[in-house]
Amino acid sequence: MEVSEQIRSAGAHCYGVDPQSFKSLRGEDGAVYACRRGTLGYVMKFIAITDDKIAAVDERFDFMQFLGAHGVPVALPVESLGGHRYERLEMEGTIHLVTLTPIADGRHPEPRNLYDWNDRLFTIWGQVMGRMHAAARLYPKWQRPDQGISPVDHSLLLDWQGEHQDFVEWCTEPKILEKWMPFRAFFSGLPRDRSNFGLIHNDLHPWNFFYNPDARDVHPMLIIDFDVCTYHWFITDISIALYHAVTSGGTKTLADRRSFARRFLSQFMNGYNQENDLDQGWFEHLPAFLKYREILVYIALSKSWAETQRNPWQRRFLAEKRARTLRGDPIL
Repeated sequence: MEVSEQIRSAGAHCYGVDPQSFKSLRGEDGAVYACRRGTLGYVMKFIAITDDKIAAVDERFDFMQFLGAHGVPVALPVESLGGHRYERLEMEGTIHLVTLTPIADGRHPEPRNLYDWNDRLFTIWGQVMGRMHAAARLYPKWQRPDQGISPVDHSLLLDWQGEHQDFVEWCTEPKILEKWMPFRAFFSGLPRDRSNFGLIHNDLHPWNFFYNPDARDVHPMLIIDFDVCTYHWFITDISIALYHAVTSGGTKTLADRRSFARRFLSQFMNGYNQENDLDQGWFEHLPAFLKYREILVYIALSKSWAETQRNPWQRRFLAEKRARTLRGDPIL
């Protein structure tokens, strides 16, 4: 996703950034650029938005600041020259929300880099998520189990029902929709209380955090991109981490995935359990949450990647996800 040079220049002016320093980092849910202010590097993000959605953005920032205050390593925005944590630009018939964050120390870990992709990373990943969930249990806004889509304290962020319905509306394939619809009944039957349900990141895969295994004076992990944080079950966040670890790890066969998943979960939950206590009974539902994630990813990317502009890798990726979904193949 990209924005025009005029919009980039306006964003640069809001933050005192060199308008000639922009380098596209692409981005699925917004236009993301590396840029510089003086000798320091930053990331600027432009999100197309409507005015009625801005209050929800404020709430996401409130949640991020709450997590930061409770020791979670999150990338908080830099104030603009006007003293705001984001700026609103209305140009070219569109409203863009503009944020600036420092360039993180570290990198997105990849399975091919075994210096990063190892048991230590998995443990730290779990520890950070456990700390996030422990903080979420204390967060003032929460959703009552008996009120469905209406949260306490007038929260404007989505819950699981809103997320499910959004993907119903985005899905253009009746056969995929048949696989997606039963999750509404499944989720409706699950318990919700402060010990298992709350506001979660909802997308904590390796491309949404930076990792520096050599960090000494700062935490080795930094969490970014809370754009889809949602009221959901804590096991959802865990299943997202597991899903992306397994599917990006080069494991092809079911046996390979099962073996890697055991190793990953052992280390991940070792870290998680240091920070938060989640009833082990939730892991009985892990296969369903993994399948939920796979179908969600398929629908989201089918919508994001225009059919006429997909490259060969994208076409193969979606074809594989679609075939697995229609066959009902398990992730593990």
